[in-house]
Amino acid sequence: MGGRRPIIVALTLVMVLGVAAYVRLWSIDYHISSMDRNPQCKREFDLANKEAMDESAEWRYKYDQQVEIAAQCQNDLIKVFYLILFRC
Repeated sequence: MGGRRPIIVALTLVMVLGVAAYVRLWSIDYHISSMDRNPQCKREFDLANKEAMDESAEWRYKYDQQVEIAAQCQNDLIKVFYLILFRC
């Protein structure tokens, strides 16, 4: 019986810690889902999400412009290279 007692205590401790973690996660989820019921919070979230999407689209547009510029520069360099190569 002396060898089983520490194992039982350890298993009990692990179970208590598991239940505590579960309750903590449940309370966080409950808090977040209760925020969904608040229309002001939902509006603020939707506004922040829209602003983030707009900023993302703006950066994507800037990236696409730079890709076009880089592609044009590459094409110009290729043309210059061929002119120099075949001219000599």
